[in-house]
Amino acid sequence: MGDTPKTGNAGASGTKMPASAITAELVQQWFTDALRGSVGRGKAFSREDVCDAAQVNPNTLGSWMGERNTPVMWQFMRLAAVLGPDLVNGLLRPIGMGGADWLAPADTGLWSVNADVAGFSQEIAEALADDGRVDPVEQARIDARLNRVVESAQRYLAGRALINRGRLRVVGGGS
Repeated sequence: MGDTPKTGNAGASGTKMPASAITAELVQQWFTDALRGSVGRGKAFSREDVCDAAQVNPNTLGSWMGERNTPVMWQFMRLAAVLGPDLVNGLLRPIGMGGADWLAPADTGLWSVNADVAGFSQEIAEALADDGRVDPVEQARIDARLNRVVESAQRYLAGRALINRGRLRVVGGGS
């Protein structure tokens, strides 16, 4: 680690680009280029479709496409959700990164299962915290949380079954 600057591989040229060389102007240009690759006449998405789907004002989209502005993170995430991996990879390509792709449903399922299990455990802990007992109202809340755990686990397992039957492609080396 030490004093070695962090660098990125700047595209196909194989040259190293110090992180400090990445300026706001470069990012703006890279973002605009990535956006223009997917949006406009003859492209996968019309401006109107992007504005509707991402809930972005047409003037704002125009400023991004005209290299006058870049989105804040939540706006970028909306655009990425609409435009997909092409936008993300187009933005990362100049620094030698990429590989973004849509995840199969089961790839994100464990997060949901984990969140539901944690909520179930918290519900039990809160019920027991006051008096060491579970009253009928608390039991109803615990049962509802347990049902959510079962439902999310079933969704996760159903997604895994589809993958195992070859119906869905696993991205990123999942099993």
